[in-house]
Amino acid sequence: MEKLARTQYLKRRDPKDCALLYMALNRLNVLMGLFKLSKEERDKPLVGFLARNFQEEKNKAAALKNAYVLKGRHQFELAVAFFLLGDDPGSAVSVCAKDLRDEQLALVICRLVEGSNGPLAKELILKHILPRVEEKKDYWLVSLLQWVLGNSVRSFQQLIQPFTASMSTERRMQMEDPSSDLADILDVACLDSNTGQYCAMLAMKNSFKSRIGDSKAIVLARWATIKTSNALKRSGLPVSLSAGSARVPFVFCKCPHESRVRRAVTSRKSWGFVWTICI
Repeated sequence: MEKLARTQYLKRRDPKDCALLYMALNRLNVLMGLFKLSKEERDKPLVGFLARNFQEEKNKAAALKNAYVLKGRHQFELAVAFFLLGDDPGSAVSVCAKDLRDEQLALVICRLVEGSNGPLAKELILKHILPRVEEKKDYWLVSLLQWVLGNSVRSFQQLIQPFTASMSTERRMQMEDPSSDLADILDVACLDSNTGQYCAMLAMKNSFKSRIGDSKAIVLARWATIKTSNALKRSGLPVSLSAGSARVPFVFCKCPHESRVRRAVTSRKSWGFVWTICI
């Protein structure tokens, strides 16, 4: 991120272009030095302002006052920088999401301010990102966001949305029930081979194992692999599963050309998959 901030500055040699990132990185001294180098006279007062002690409440209040003024002038990036300076990351994230319409930048600020999967990031996902993605019916991204929020079962359930459209209402409600069996969900979701491989990957994540237990996670990974094999067969690529070891299943193609392994993804601690591609 610091390289990105430096690149932003070098484009026009304007410290205001990189102020947001340096504030988020808590590199106030670097930003103050850039304002000292600025040839713009209107930037000079900012040097003295940034030299204040922003641990004091009166200086935080002054920074927030400037942030609201900048927001009113539609200088949103500078407004975000001053919200961060005034120790109000919630308002900074809100301006990024609502006014700048830059949810990725908002997530970056959340990560820099509070680390991974903090309360600010979860609030951003729930209030801004998830509703928009659900409206677009992007089931893959919804599944990913549910996983980030810690809803592992819900993440799996989102993958079956495209496949339950033709089901009866009763059956669809049963599948979407949070208490429904993950094996039933996989049975539907893995009608698509890409979804099956994704489910197998999720099942072997440590965070998922800790929620449902190692033994269940391994069963789900095996089940997703078998369903993926069946999906590939329906797609015209007949495959079979053979146990290469106690922990790693291998998938070989029943092809007259007898092509063998082209790609392998293995791990000593988790399931790996070797898919044979016919060429």
